[in-house]
Amino acid sequence: MRNWMVKKTTGPPQISRPEREIVIVTGANSGIGFETARLLALHGATVIMACRSLEMGQAAVDQIRSQNPRGQAIRQRRIR
Repeated sequence: MRNWMVKKTTGPPQISRPEREIVIVTGANSGIGFETARLLALHGATVIMACRSLEMGQAAVDQIRSQNPRGQAIRQRRIR
């Protein structure tokens, strides 16, 4: 990530201007990849979720969109 995007703090990272970013997250249907995609989407970034399974990827997209009023910014793609 660019230096201006994540501010160094003693607590969790604070994201400043992600609404201008298009972010690709691999392994985005579970675990750290899912949480990263969810956090970025909630902060307004356009998130491309790269997943091996389209079905699991779609379930993750649906879950994030249910929490995110700007869910239209989330896309998923199958990786081979």
